[in-house]
Amino acid sequence: MPPSAAFTQVVQTLFDKDGIIVTAADMSKQPKAEIEGIVVTLFLHRHNEKNVINPTMISLLIDALDTIDTHPMLADNHNKALIITGVSLEGGNDKFFSNGLDLEWMLNSGDSNPGNGSNTELGSDEEITANSDVAFEKARENVSSSTTSQMVESFCSNVLARILVLPFLTIAAINGHCIGAGLFI
Repeated sequence: MPPSAAFTQVVQTLFDKDGIIVTAADMSKQPKAEIEGIVVTLFLHRHNEKNVINPTMISLLIDALDTIDTHPMLADNHNKALIITGVSLEGGNDKFFSNGLDLEWMLNSGDSNPGNGSNTELGSDEEITANSDVAFEKARENVSSSTTSQMVESFCSNVLARILVLPFLTIAAINGHCIGAGLFI
């Protein structure tokens, strides 16, 4: 019997916006399941842009992480895992987990010297937690008008830092091209 036939997963879509999708499956309700808990999957499906990291992608990832942090199905369950993966197009020819930073956006951002951004440290876990709500709101407000250095800083502090400190197992299921900054996810 194929592995997929053993599970009758009821998958609930928690977030679906512009090619970023978050689903959750309660594995403890599956027959013959060897694991218990909720498996959350964050799908990167912005293939018209090859899942590049730009202000739009950062804003969408922040929104998706907010959903993971606050959704009632996930909030009270401490036994969960997050899988981040790409979605292949029909026919499976164009598979991009992430094509890295959006070089076209960077060239057109007007930032003539992208290496001159501030190099602020993230601080301790307590400082990140205490300032996270304010930082995330500022990131949403500024992400559309950011320079390259601001975009990279926002990606590192508002997406990567959040993924790194999630209180549960996180897996990057890289299933296609993964270049540059895409490897950090």
